[in-house]
Amino acid sequence: MRDSGPVGIVTGMPGLWENVTPGTVNLDPGGFGNTDNYGVQDILADPVRPSDLYAFICYQGVWRSTDFGTTWKQVNPGTNWSKPWGSAIDPNPNRDPNTPPALYAGSSNAIGFLKSVDFGVTWTATKLPAAFGDYRYQQVYSVDVDPNDTAHIIVAFHEAADIGESIDGGKTWKKILTPAEDGGSSYYPFFINTGNAATTRTTWFTIPQQNGPARALRTTDSGAHWTKIGQFQHHHGSAQLLDAGGGTIYVSAMLPSGIHKSTDYGQTWTTLSTLSDGVVTGSTNYLYAAVGQGWGSVAEPLDPQLARAPRGKDTEWTKMTSPPAMVDGAKRIAVTHDDKHQILVAGNWHAGIWRYVEP
Repeated sequence: MRDSGPVGIVTGMPGLWENVTPGTVNLDPGGFGNTDNYGVQDILADPVRPSDLYAFICYQGVWRSTDFGTTWKQVNPGTNWSKPWGSAIDPNPNRDPNTPPALYAGSSNAIGFLKSVDFGVTWTATKLPAAFGDYRYQQVYSVDVDPNDTAHIIVAFHEAADIGESIDGGKTWKKILTPAEDGGSSYYPFFINTGNAATTRTTWFTIPQQNGPARALRTTDSGAHWTKIGQFQHHHGSAQLLDAGGGTIYVSAMLPSGIHKSTDYGQTWTTLSTLSDGVVTGSTNYLYAAVGQGWGSVAEPLDPQLARAPRGKDTEWTKMTSPPAMVDGAKRIAVTHDDKHQILVAGNWHAGIWRYVEP
């Protein structure tokens, strides 16, 4: 197996967003005999093998890059998946690089929780308990992994309330109720890193999809009790939280529309900018934001609302130029690096896979 470290061979034009979608990928909204091909979904970067990234593509399964997102190869066709919704990767930075990362995912097909331990080639599906509810509770919509324990996972469900928690890598599950009176659904739950493994396990922040009165929720006891934050919903199918450590968290979300910051582990928030309100991530040098909704296409393009700010000046957001072919923004942006560059790779729905090498 080749060395997994940064090798400084990144190609591409620094400072420009470039389309790196494989030529065989079908991005036509009606390309599979229906109208729900939403194209490229999540992109994940391996924290231990920075050259390696994974892309999840509707009706076209899982793709892997081993050259920092420059080229891609399909490793699993996703035959029983249809639309691969939320996904996650083992966040442990101390994993043996010769050991494949645990990959987790969900699907629009009601097949439960998906897991791979061989670089995305084969996947096992585990049904969640029937007592959870109807078929929606087998449609895993979003996934997050405890930064201190790769076997500790929280998920949420498509157009359904509540959170699922597993402490054994997805073999068994516990249902965590969200407040019924909120009417929230399609949540994106996230662990909040408190700097302490014990309290990180129990401190979660979850954002509902744009739907009725529901707003973000926070818990410090694994959902036994929830605090209503009073703001934030995510756009269709996309939410991303950047945990910068030490209690500093960034969210780009709706209501109020904009990019927001917390310095007390998600208890209170300040709006930094209104240039974007979709997803947010960060390299060593900059914070980045974009909006992807899944509706943009060549025929009806949407503004990706690309924006960035220096890490040390997070109130100074500026617009980034988006190429005309970027007809929708990111569902999720992965960040990786070689020995000279920080590299962003984004899954942009019908616009495909886009890559940005920092100058």
